Amino acid sequence: MTSNALKPIDDTPTAIDNFDYDDPSASPIRGAHGKFDNAEYYTGKEKTRIEDGRRFVVLDKASGFVFLKKGCQPEYLMHIAGKPKPERPACGDESDWPIGLDGKASCPWKWNNFVYLIDAETGESLTFSTHTVGGDIVIRDLTAQIKSMRNLRPGAMPVVELASTMMPTAFGKKPRPHFKITGWRDRTVVEEPPPQLEAPEYDEAPEFDDSIAEF
Repeated sequence: MTSNALKPIDDTPTAIDNFDYDDPSASPIRGAHGKFDNAEYYTGKEKTRIEDGRRFVVLDKASGFVFLKKGCQPEYLMHIAGKPKPERPACGDESDWPIGLDGKASCPWKWNNFVYLIDAETGESLTFSTHTVGGDIVIRDLTAQIKSMRNLRPGAMPVVELASTMMPTAFGKKPRPHFKITGWRDRTVVEEPPPQLEAPEYDEAPEFDDSIAEF
């Protein structure tokens, strides 16, 4: 079952082997891992800046809990589309919680949203992730636009540029991510060709009885 919250999910079991199942604990990152910080987009721990003007096709989205703590490997508990939202795992001893940017300790299990993108020219994969209020807004806005367009063009996928905009906060206006839609593409569905009827085989060519022929 694929994790696509942008379309209704048929929950009828169709899996034929384990390749058809999503593993909720597997990493949801595909390709480079992109994040937004201070009005810019970066990838990787080295914070390699994503160049302006690149256009990406939006393929899908996902969400789930991510365990992030310095010195520990990340862990995941992903939401499977069409299923109830999973409960947050136990946060552990509060004395071991990481300190956030606000100077307060917080549970290391945080709800994250992911958007799967592919470079419209190079085909490079990019997963944008966020657990901020501004990130939630950009995904909510993007989802609404996709749903509206799909009422006219089923399967439509937006082409976006990674931009930023300002939003009000308790500390004044701050930049937040913004996906600027520059166009649309259609998702191609490959259908199986209808089965071809084979001509009957004869040991010898059938004889034509002209006694019953009508002209």
